[in-house]
Amino acid sequence: MKALIGWGLVSLVLPSTMAVAAEQDASSPPPPVRVSPPPPIVAPAARSELNDEAAIPVSVRIERDSALVWAGMLRVGSPYGNASFTQSKVDYAEPCEEAARNRGERSNERLNFTIGSVRGEPTEQFQINLDLTWTTGACGGGTSSVGLRRTVTVKPGGKVREEGEGGVSVTLMRSK
Repeated sequence: MKALIGWGLVSLVLPSTMAVAAEQDASSPPPPVRVSPPPPIVAPAARSELNDEAAIPVSVRIERDSALVWAGMLRVGSPYGNASFTQSKVDYAEPCEEAARNRGERSNERLNFTIGSVRGEPTEQFQINLDLTWTTGACGGGTSSVGLRRTVTVKPGGKVREEGEGGVSVTLMRSK
C-alpha cells in the first residue's frame, strides 16, 4: 500500500485495486450493447382520409298512433357509420282497481333506433332499424312490441315517412 500526500490530502492506492485495473486493461473491450430502434411514429389519419364525406345530419321523428315518441337529429357517418338512440321510460299509472291493495301499476316504454348509410350505396340510401315496446291493457295487462327494418332513400332536402305495424311511423328529413 502506498500513501500519497499532497496539498493536505491523503490518497491511498491499494495493490488489489491496481491489479483489478490492470486485468481490465489487458482484457478485450466489453461486447457492444445492441439497442433496438424505437417503433415508428405514425400520425393518426386525417378525418378526410377516414370518411369519403362528412357526417350526414338526419332529422328523425318517431310516432305511435300519431303521438310523438321521440324526435331529434342524428349524424350518420358516411359511408359506413351508424347513429343510434335508445330511451327507456318507467312510470306509474293511476291506481288500478283490479290490482292487489289498490296500488298503481307500472307503465313501461322502450325505444331503440339505429340509422346507418348502406355500404357501397350512394349517401342517399339508409338502413333504419326500430324496436319499440310498451305496456298495454288495463292494470299492466301485457306488452306490445313493434319492429321496423327498412332501406330508404332520402335525398338532400328530402323527406321520407315509413309506417309499420301498431301505428308506428318514422319520418326522416335531410337539409339541402
